[in-house]
Order: sequence, then C-alpha cells, then structure tokens
Amino acid sequence: MNAVILGAGMMGRAIANDLDQFSGFEEILLGEKDNTTRTSAKQFLRDTRVKVIALDAEKTQEIHRRLQNGDVLISALPYQYNYRLARLAIQKKTHFIDLGGNNTIVDQERALFSQAKHHNVTIIPDSGL
Repeated sequence: MNAVILGAGMMGRAIANDLDQFSGFEEILLGEKDNTTRTSAKQFLRDTRVKVIALDAEKTQEIHRRLQNGDVLISALPYQYNYRLARLAIQKKTHFIDLGGNNTIVDQERALFSQAKHHNVTIIPDSGL
C-alpha cells in the first residue's frame, strides 16, 4: 500500500513520520509546493523511508498522477482544499482523510459519503490534530 500526504508543515511531516514508524506502507510520499518547507521537512525526515517531493495541490493533474499508485490521500493542507481533494480521491478510488477545520466544508465532504461508498472508498473528514 502507498500513501500520499499533501502539506509538509508541522502536521504533514508528523503524519509522514508516524506512518514511516508504525505502518506497513511500501511508499510514503510527502508533497509540498514550497521549497523552504520541503527542505525543512527533508531534514526532519532524513532517516526515514518518506520521499519529500514537489507537489502543488492547485495542480489537479499532478495530484491525479501521484494517486495512480496511491491507496490513501491525506490532507495536511488548509481546510479550503479538502472538499476538492475528497472529490478527487473518490474519482481515483483512493481513500481520503483530512484534518478538518471548517464545519461547512466538513458537511460538504459528508455529502460525498454515498458516492464514496459506491466507489468502495472511505472518506474521513475532520480528523483533527
């Protein structure tokens, strides 16, 4: 199984580190568009299996490409990305989890549950910090 994490800030790198230490994922990708944040995350994750890559959540085609082999997409991005990413995950038949942060967006994601179930995908919005 493979995981794709978007956002290499404090939460994203902590998630990546925990998955490296405590999961059976074969590949863990940590995507971040900001070069400074990527460099800092690489330092933090230097003795792990995590691959820190340049990945811009605004570029849907890039996310699509990375999800070709992804079994789960984890959003450690600001909440405004989560609904769009949940829809994309369903489309790619990839499980999705996010940290939440906005009740309106969480409600929008919950409205996708039946569609996710139809595609055999689990969506877990608002998992918190």
